[in-house]
Amino acid sequence: MAARQSGSCATALHKRRSGGRLIAVLLAFIVTAAVLPREAEAQKRDAQSAEEINRGLEPGQEPYNKPTPTYPEPRSASMRAIDVAVLAGALLLATWVILRFRHRLGLTLVLIATLLYFGFYRAGCVCPIGAIQNVVYSLVEPGYTISIVVTAVFLLPIIAALLFGRVFCGGACPLGALQDLLLRKPVAVPLKLDKVLRWGRWLYLGTAIYFVVGGLHLAGRNFTVTRDFIICRFDPFVNVFRLVDGRQVLAHHWANAFHFSGPWWLWIITGVLLAMAVFIGRPYCRWICPYGAILGVCSRVSWKKVTVMPDKCIDCELCNDACPLGAIENHAAVKSSCLACARCYEACPLERQARWLPLPAGAMPATAILPPPSQRPVPIERSPIPGRIVHRHDETLDLGYIEQIVAANGKTGDAALPILQAIQARHRYLPYPAIVRVAELTGVPMAELIGLATFYNHFRLAPIGKHLVKVCCGTACHVAGAKRVSDAVRLYLGLTGEADTDAAKRFTVQEVACIGCCSLAPVMQIDETTFGHLTAETAPKTLDTYTPASKAQKRHITPPPSHDSVLDDKQHHTEEVDA
Repeated sequence: MAARQSGSCATALHKRRSGGRLIAVLLAFIVTAAVLPREAEAQKRDAQSAEEINRGLEPGQEPYNKPTPTYPEPRSASMRAIDVAVLAGALLLATWVILRFRHRLGLTLVLIATLLYFGFYRAGCVCPIGAIQNVVYSLVEPGYTISIVVTAVFLLPIIAALLFGRVFCGGACPLGALQDLLLRKPVAVPLKLDKVLRWGRWLYLGTAIYFVVGGLHLAGRNFTVTRDFIICRFDPFVNVFRLVDGRQVLAHHWANAFHFSGPWWLWIITGVLLAMAVFIGRPYCRWICPYGAILGVCSRVSWKKVTVMPDKCIDCELCNDACPLGAIENHAAVKSSCLACARCYEACPLERQARWLPLPAGAMPATAILPPPSQRPVPIERSPIPGRIVHRHDETLDLGYIEQIVAANGKTGDAALPILQAIQARHRYLPYPAIVRVAELTGVPMAELIGLATFYNHFRLAPIGKHLVKVCCGTACHVAGAKRVSDAVRLYLGLTGEADTDAAKRFTVQEVACIGCCSLAPVMQIDETTFGHLTAETAPKTLDTYTPASKAQKRHITPPPSHDSVLDDKQHHTEEVDA
């Protein structure tokens, strides 16, 4: 029943997403169909010179003079086509870097290129954010013609958002690039405050549309306003982009390369936003940008999205700590909130291992930085999935001894591995507060420490029970019924799902490759005592001898459940040699 319900829910979710994509595609088609005929009419009208227009004037009519172009000057059709091609290429490149290459440095290079071309070279025009007004005005005003270039610039990021999420915000928007490159010391914004501030995008979008259409007549009352493109008028970054004319710089016309434009109050707003961008991740994009509101809705039904190793996550939450937007939930980005900045990739230790980034300094080579064999803690086998997940709810621990360990091993990256080994030798696992303390004392980033803890098999990140139960799953034991033995032990201890330690933390169950007692298969080992010829009925009985109420346990003597199922240390050694 649960499986059918889960399947039906997944089917319904898929239908909703498909329906959302279909609606968005239809909307894009309607907008394109509305503006394309007017583009041809505009091109025909623009081809006429002022003299041709004045020939048809009636006597007494004022002659027509074409206006002088304003900054930035209009470009030829071929150059405008290049602008669209560059935008499409930036979207494709950003998508590949974010979802496939998964590299923050590569995305930073894309952001710099975007800022230089669309920001300082094209001076912020044409921009998809301001194109909202052109599209709306063309739909409500029959006499207004919108360029096909403006339409393409408006629709391309929306199509990309439907397919891959907000990759335009992540790598192709000059406004976002400027804020992203300024971010240095991100401060987390309270979640409730962030949700309230995000409504500012919709308020700005509604206000912009209201001014474009010229207001409303409602209930017999006049609420009309003078039509205006307020997004362009109050753009806080365009005056920065036009401060340096990239085309004049390329032509070496230095006298005309710098322009100080815009009212003084707009520069104050710009300064406040840029100062906020140093400490808050993209404040304009998150709380003000009207185009971001549209992309957020489209990205909810996107085909792909940013994820951080969801199939191998160890729950360290470093990706959540690294995200300046608070957009990570359950080890995946919230589609509508994620701006695809790729910072979570750099913080995730598993991402660093999976890619060709250099491993932490303490991880290469391991043999060169290990302490002498006589000083090494005895490693435990690689634990199953629960043992590889960071345990954040530890009991109160005395971490004063860590300072002594750090003093003895040093504070370099090479000392991280022996420090973690010493901590595990004390606790039998690596407590999360201890890792945090090591990061504070040594200056080694948490991502590198967690990377070491997950790179080496003998580290464990979750608490271990008082007694370690190893069920042999080698070939001989597997054939003899090791799986039934393991299931019986887990059932007896009340372990469900991927749990490996019982509620009382007396036993931790692990399935290991081979213990070396193949003639006694199936075999199970509790601490240093080995039990052989087990069945699903006799295996749970061996655990009873380790309960607190057992007198045998108090004397550290384990009575055998059967005559030949327990080996002493000498017999165990003999069987290992025979195997």
